[in-house]
Amino acid sequence: MARVAYYATKDVFVNDVVFNRFIPKMKQGALLNHIGAGSSELLSWQNNAPKIRDLLDVSRVPDNVIVSFEYKVPNGGRIDCMLYGIGADDKQNVVHIELKQWSNSTVRELYDNGVFRVDALTGGAFRPVCHPSQQVANYQTHLLNFVEELNRQDTELSGLAYCYNYDSNADPHALYADHYKAIINGNQLYSGNELEALAHKLNLLLSRGCGLEIFNRVSKSRIRQSEKLLDAAAGMFEGVSAFSLLDDQITASKAIFAEVKKAKQRGGKTVIVVKGGPGTGKTVIALDVLANVAKERLSDNMYFTTRSKALRESLKERLREVKVGNGKVVNASDMIANIYSFKPYHFKEGEIDLLLVDEAHRVEKSANYMGDSFEEQTYLSMTHSLMYCSKVCVFFIDDKQAVKPTEIGNSDDIFSAAESYSASILDYENSDFYKDLQKTSESLSRNRIKRDKLCQAGDSSNHDAIAKLDEKVHEQERILTKINNIKDVQSTLCSPIQTVEIELKSQFRCNGSDNFLDWLDEALYQSGDNVETRFDDSEYHFNVCSSPQELLDTIRSLNAPVDNPRQIARAVAGYCWKWSDDLLSDGDLKKDVKIGQWEMPWETKSVRPRGAFRDMYASSSDTWAIEPQGINQLGCIFSVQGFELDYVGVILGPDIDYDEQNDRLTGVLGNNCAIVSSNQQTYTRHVLNAYRVLMSRGRLGCYIYSVNPKVSEYLLKTLGK
Repeated sequence: MARVAYYATKDVFVNDVVFNRFIPKMKQGALLNHIGAGSSELLSWQNNAPKIRDLLDVSRVPDNVIVSFEYKVPNGGRIDCMLYGIGADDKQNVVHIELKQWSNSTVRELYDNGVFRVDALTGGAFRPVCHPSQQVANYQTHLLNFVEELNRQDTELSGLAYCYNYDSNADPHALYADHYKAIINGNQLYSGNELEALAHKLNLLLSRGCGLEIFNRVSKSRIRQSEKLLDAAAGMFEGVSAFSLLDDQITASKAIFAEVKKAKQRGGKTVIVVKGGPGTGKTVIALDVLANVAKERLSDNMYFTTRSKALRESLKERLREVKVGNGKVVNASDMIANIYSFKPYHFKEGEIDLLLVDEAHRVEKSANYMGDSFEEQTYLSMTHSLMYCSKVCVFFIDDKQAVKPTEIGNSDDIFSAAESYSASILDYENSDFYKDLQKTSESLSRNRIKRDKLCQAGDSSNHDAIAKLDEKVHEQERILTKINNIKDVQSTLCSPIQTVEIELKSQFRCNGSDNFLDWLDEALYQSGDNVETRFDDSEYHFNVCSSPQELLDTIRSLNAPVDNPRQIARAVAGYCWKWSDDLLSDGDLKKDVKIGQWEMPWETKSVRPRGAFRDMYASSSDTWAIEPQGINQLGCIFSVQGFELDYVGVILGPDIDYDEQNDRLTGVLGNNCAIVSSNQQTYTRHVLNAYRVLMSRGRLGCYIYSVNPKVSEYLLKTLGK
């Protein structure tokens, strides 16, 4: 499969644009290579092509320079334009270009931590997106980390951003603000008024032409993790105490490593399920296995993944600058991948040697994500899709941490999926994906008949109805192109999947107090009479607060105290209050969580606060747990799951109640924004699982406040208080 929608020599490309052949060729190439070609993409290509044509003309590069569009990056994303040719210094050059249509009035400066972002007008609204130079830096890293041919001594990779509707000399010029100088210096940004300077740069890089051989090498290159990336992965947590293994964590890591070696020797597929409760070190063990496999060079194609975006982003941040043996700093964040990337669109069967899936209790029924293009979607379940892409798939799971009905939530389902793998690959006709396409096909037939009848009637009053049906028919025809995705799934597996189960016993959270966690499980899932476990303050700090303000004051006092500035305490709440998408008129976050007169905001969502409030809060929900400003916001289940804090304060919301008749806790239907279920038993299970996660995040202590006093009284009663 080619990695581009279009490529041609410069002279052919120029003629394709002039004679209106470029867009038809792009559409054809996009279809052949499963690259999106919706209305927004078509408009972007129509705008970009003439600008690249003009740029190449001004740069006076030879006609045999190769121009390509929509290169599929191995680790996700697509590069707008790439140029291939030999430079004045005889280097074989590959230039990737990030193209933007932004004008000065459609971009605003945005402060962020770690990643350089801007507020840009996209999709009719201002949204935080990567600064163009940050995108260039990201693609530079991805390409060098995965495309083998780009690491040759005779090949040079360089990137730049070209915002052809922007004027660097006009006001406002937010893209060039002082805040962005660091990222622009290493990843050059050119505006429309800097066309001459950009053309001169391209002339130096491509002046001797002869790009076809370079293009062929790169487009057919072996896609594997580079030696530099593996070196960084091998030493990514050396000397970091937070990632040191203890006791049976070491045993578990060695056991998994041994199973990976066995699987490599015997071939086929292997599924390993690692079961462990809160604090057993599942994440640390997974990363240790990844590092050891890289160190031993057992694989050059492996990933750590999780559905928890907050956990992914915090790990990526830690791995952006890893020192390797020669003292150089390498960006190893590409070892951490989005779980929705692992689909047949991106990987052939068994293409990945080792896939480590953390927080596997959050694996969903469907592998598809709402942001997926049509080409990326699959009929496979998420579990089967993860198994399809990998030779060895390791699931780290806690059977009591599924918090939504769409999450599979238990290890039995994973073992069943391994057993039914081959049958499920063949049985696409019974998938919801295929059934939905059949319904669309039937609806399309009816709409075509309606449209034809209206056209034949010859009544001018039917014009609007015909136009609406034309739109509907066109959209349904586009949806039905997804039937081609079924052909992407090709299995050659001849033997059953081998399965291995490993159980982690010791936990190192909650001050190592098994008694606290045992009490928590008993109090949440059993009747009060059956709660037998007790613990005291010398084991673990637990207290019930009389108000949300008392809880918040306590957590603030425990966060970064003078005698221990690295101590982290955070307040969280059950997801019972809707999370606003917009700000208050003064630029502050809306205080969504309201209890009487008390109120507090959730973590930062898609819109950052402005003005005096800009630096008051964590930059996003993904970094709420690790940025100091997170103390000013409440976290929810999705931003804290997978994290460990020193102290946690938990607000139990109106989604949980005490059932006096049965002497146990129960869920209150309709009061949780994340759990959509009318089944009382299912709803209650997920509510209790969520509070189990929240109340087990604290390493040293947990403080709670319950909106419903009866819940607090019940918990105190189970402790004999």
